[in-house]
Amino acid sequence: MTPPPPSPPFRALTISRRLHTSTYHPTMLWTVVSLLSFAPVMSRSGGGLVDRLMLQRQQQQQQQQQERVVDLSHTLGPDTLFWPGFPGFNLTHLVKGNTSGGFWLEANWISTSEHGGTHLDAPAHFAQGGEHLQDLSVDKFFGPGIVVNASGQAAVNPDFQLGVTDLENWEDQNGRISPQSVVLVNFGWSPRYPDRYRYFNTLTPDDPGTFHFPGIGLQALQWLVQQRDTKLIGVDVPSVDHAQAQNFEGHQFLCAHRIPFVESLTHLDQLPAQGMTVYAVPLSIVGGSGLPVRAFAVVNGAEGMRVWNMWCFLLVWVLAKCL
Repeated sequence: MTPPPPSPPFRALTISRRLHTSTYHPTMLWTVVSLLSFAPVMSRSGGGLVDRLMLQRQQQQQQQQQERVVDLSHTLGPDTLFWPGFPGFNLTHLVKGNTSGGFWLEANWISTSEHGGTHLDAPAHFAQGGEHLQDLSVDKFFGPGIVVNASGQAAVNPDFQLGVTDLENWEDQNGRISPQSVVLVNFGWSPRYPDRYRYFNTLTPDDPGTFHFPGIGLQALQWLVQQRDTKLIGVDVPSVDHAQAQNFEGHQFLCAHRIPFVESLTHLDQLPAQGMTVYAVPLSIVGGSGLPVRAFAVVNGAEGMRVWNMWCFLLVWVLAKCL
């Protein structure tokens, strides 16, 4: 007489025993056994597993396909912070009111230093003969973005410099930085803005020699440009160099290698480590060495969908092999 098939719990146990004698990798074995713990539910559902997977996938698609836009710029206005000695922002009304024709008209005249608030530095800023804003192609100003979180280190040491080891640690957790990426570093500094004393971290905000804020070390910048072919760099501090750096060595290196960079970003804590496109596009001003920008990131929902599809594929493959 043929014995009846084992009930689902014993069936899962039987299969797990069989796997002990197979050549499966231990990690895969653990995954299989974990998934098989759901076998009784799957069996009682009468094939409902596939239905649930499809429903969850549709819900995930609807949620993940909704791209999220994050504004990375401080507003440009009377409170905008500039490096000491640089004139601030000014807006003058040329006309503001009802016209004789009965319609409203508003037009302004604005003036500002290039390097203030959330702004981009062009190579000409620190490299003689370097490119000005009108010389840079538009594709220099956007690309796939990553965020390196250094807020913990900066909270302990305001003079912290991001190093190569920090970048390698990021890669250990997230994978190799792709060529032509936009690398953003979150020092957790933007909540201090626009308080001059807190943002420059000094009691004398007119004296740069007393400033204390973090930045990216020269060796890390060299590594990003020469080893990872980074196209654009951004930070949420007043300068890509830390405050106590000598002769703006980071500025000099980046400008000499034709790499634009953005300073005084905000809301970097709202971004994931990767899976986004970052934009920081200035006006094409002839002779401009930099300019405030409206930087933003579009967080790509498709990244989460790819991870979901991978797990669905793994589950189906395991079930096909073992059940």
